[in-house]
Amino acid sequence: MKSAGDKELLKLCLAELFEKMGYGNPQQISQSDLEHLSYLIEEKTRIILSLSTLKRVFYGKFERLPQVSTLNALTSFLGYGGWQDFKAKKSFENNILPVRTSNANNPTRKPLLWLRRYRYPLISACAAILLLIALRITTSRHQDQVTFFIKKIVTEGVPNNVIFNYNIDHVEGDTFYIQPTWNKNIKIKIKKNNYTQTDTYYEPGYHTAKLICDGRVLKTVLVHIPTKDWIGYSKVNFYDPYPEYFKREYIIRDSVLGLNIDGLKASDVDMERNKIYYYAYFPDSIQLSSDNFVMKARVRMKKIGKMLCPWIISEVYSEDSFFYFTGTIPGCSSEIQAMFSDKYLDGKTTDLSALGYDVTRWKEIEIRVLKKKVTVWIGGNKALENFYSRPGGFIKGMGFGSNGLCEVDYVQLEASDGSIIYRNDF
Repeated sequence: MKSAGDKELLKLCLAELFEKMGYGNPQQISQSDLEHLSYLIEEKTRIILSLSTLKRVFYGKFERLPQVSTLNALTSFLGYGGWQDFKAKKSFENNILPVRTSNANNPTRKPLLWLRRYRYPLISACAAILLLIALRITTSRHQDQVTFFIKKIVTEGVPNNVIFNYNIDHVEGDTFYIQPTWNKNIKIKIKKNNYTQTDTYYEPGYHTAKLICDGRVLKTVLVHIPTKDWIGYSKVNFYDPYPEYFKREYIIRDSVLGLNIDGLKASDVDMERNKIYYYAYFPDSIQLSSDNFVMKARVRMKKIGKMLCPWIISEVYSEDSFFYFTGTIPGCSSEIQAMFSDKYLDGKTTDLSALGYDVTRWKEIEIRVLKKKVTVWIGGNKALENFYSRPGGFIKGMGFGSNGLCEVDYVQLEASDGSIIYRNDF
């Protein structure tokens, strides 16, 4: 039975989480904030918390406490050993759980005062340790019994079929599925006594496929879908699983990477709906660390129809993360987002107004990373400086996107010593 103090402890947990993530009013937390938090929690704890679960927890929409797995994920993300460890430490610090008084009818008995004072935290701490040991033994046993690897990538470019081999026959669980990182809404159910699963990848890039049992990640494999050169495609939103591809002959014209309206029509792209238009390049190999690089480009965008906040995203993709920022007109700076490995910045909770500029005019942009220190330059002016912690691995690709027709005059990728690794003037 849960103590009456557990809800107070959950409030303390959420307050600590808000402080860690830089959130203000919980009612102003956006869906993109929750999506990013879900991603970070999964990366650190290997436990998947859905957006609906995070919304219920953040907005207090539950009659009883969330499931223990949810509480373990939240507290583990904060650096504790799990919910019981969090309870043990916070109960003592905040004197939340009740402590029984001594037996007044037995005055000759002198209880150990230190044991009386600390018995609940000690019991909770022991329970937390036993739970962690059990989880680690179970997880280790599951992972030792699981096989998961790529048998073959059928072709080059997109769309592309990836054939996975797996074996989950000796793992106990109710639900098994494979999930690609490029779209968390896609879950491919798999069964025991069947060892092959084929999935279609519609976007290029350096993806991670996850083998999941009852919400816990058992194994991951890397899926690299390269491109021969720059390609273009559009999506209704970031999680749209079925992009519309642009015909190659229309994406580069007059020494500029970018379609015009005629190119969209020739590619049979539906222009009646609001969309995001992308250009991406994923070569077979770029031997350059994402923790020390410079990406330079000259970009602008052209509006399609009526839009209140036109924006451009400039991005470098790495093995383990993303390095990007969005630029938009100054009056829309609250919509700006930036991410550099494990550092995520949202214009609603961070002042990113320096990243605001007239995106419809040509502008030189630069992302410079040196020893995990990021500097963003726009038009020769330093617009942002920040730090991140988690190494990003090798660079795997570059991309540009917009809610209009983005154009790129040139793009250049440099090592930290200034040597040019890649340049394209189109």
